[in-house]
Amino acid sequence: MYDWTQNEVMVEVVEMLKGTADGDMTITLAGAHAKGLEDELSDIDIYMYFENPKPYEEQKRIVESFADDGWAIVTRDHVSEHVGGFFIFRYKGVYVEVTTRFYENALKRIHESLAGNFEILPAQDWTFNGYYTFTYASEISIVIPMWDPSGFVENTRKLLFPYPKALKDSIIKRFGQKMNQFLNHWEYSRNAVERVDLFYTQHFVFHAILNMVQVIFAMNDVYYTGDKQIARKMSVLPYCPAKLSENLPFLLGAHDSRDDLAKQRDLLTEIVNEVNERIRKI
Repeated sequence: MYDWTQNEVMVEVVEMLKGTADGDMTITLAGAHAKGLEDELSDIDIYMYFENPKPYEEQKRIVESFADDGWAIVTRDHVSEHVGGFFIFRYKGVYVEVTTRFYENALKRIHESLAGNFEILPAQDWTFNGYYTFTYASEISIVIPMWDPSGFVENTRKLLFPYPKALKDSIIKRFGQKMNQFLNHWEYSRNAVERVDLFYTQHFVFHAILNMVQVIFAMNDVYYTGDKQIARKMSVLPYCPAKLSENLPFLLGAHDSRDDLAKQRDLLTEIVNEVNERIRKI
C-alpha cells in the first residue's frame, strides 16, 4: 500500500482540505496511487466526504489561497454533477483533483449498486461507456484513508465484500447485451469489412471490447475502478480470455486491409462467444 505520509505535497494538501468543512469528514487517496499503478507522471486524486461543507465562497478562498498562482476550480455545490463536486488546482507543481461528496449521497449510490441498480450517465462514451454510478462502491473498495476519524471507509467496505451477487448479475446482463450487439449486427459488420470501412469496423470492435471489459471484471467478482491501465489490471484477474490478452494490440488496431479486418472480426467473435459460454456456466 502506498505510504502517502511520506509525500510532503499530499500531507500538506490533506491539512488544507481539513479546513474546508465543519464536523465529520473523510479524506481518501484514490487514483493510481491507491491502485498501486502510480508513476512519475501520476497526479493526485482525492475523494472527500462530509456532512457540513463550509460555504462556497469560503471554500473557494481556502483552496485558491493554497494553490499555485491562486488558480483553482471550485464547484459551487457537491451534488449537481453526477460524480459530486470538485476542487481542482496545482500545488508545488503537482496537479491535484479532489472529488467532494456528501456522506448521504455516496451511501445512497452504494446501496443502490449493491442491489443491482445503477445508471450509465450519459448513456454513451463519457469514459468508456458512460459514467457508472456503481463506481461509488468501486472507489471505496480501493481508496486509502488519509483522514477518517469516524471510520467511514472501514465501515462502508463491510458492505462491499463479498462482491454482491445482485450487482454482478446486473453488470453482466446490461453490458453483456451491449457486448453482443456486435454479434446481433453481424451483417453490418461483415459489410463494413468488405468495404474496408475503418470507421464502422472500429465502432463494432471498440463497442464490443469496452463492454466486455465490464463483464469480465464482474465475472471475476472484482470492482471496476477506472479506465486507466485496464490491460495491466486485467492481466492479473483469475479469468480473462487468453485470446483477448494475447491479441489486444491487433484487436484495438485500425487495419486497412480486408484480410486483417476479417481476421480481427473473426477473432473478436470467438472471444465474445467464449465469454458468453462462461456466463452461461455462471
